[in-house]
Amino acid sequence: MQIDDKVIIEYFDILINDIKDNDFFSVNNTLIDNSRVNINTESEKEYFFKLVEKLKKFGERCEYLETLNVETKSFFKLTNKGLQLKEFKKGHLKFVKSLIKPKITLFEKISVFALIISGCFAFWQQYSKDELK
Repeated sequence: MQIDDKVIIEYFDILINDIKDNDFFSVNNTLIDNSRVNINTESEKEYFFKLVEKLKKFGERCEYLETLNVETKSFFKLTNKGLQLKEFKKGHLKFVKSLIKPKITLFEKISVFALIISGCFAFWQQYSKDELK
């Protein structure tokens, strides 16, 4: 079976929400203890271990997880960014989207437009007043 990014993100969101101890946890044990995967057959076990490896790499690449045991990479802790994701509770994609702030909001655009229009109107009114004298 192929493991694509959508599946990785889905299981990573589940993993983050299921973590009980933020300072010491195992990806394997967290998924198994909360009955998130079935590993009855050999193909399911193989799929599970591939998924776990991809989840670990994804978590480290996105800086959500920090490895506690460098040799085996079996135990992790959540980084500050990982803790923010867990508190956010809406998943990785929405969390990343919330970090990206728009350069100018709709309210700011309307305010600038209204300021320009009122400035033009004031200038026009002053110019018309001078012309009548």
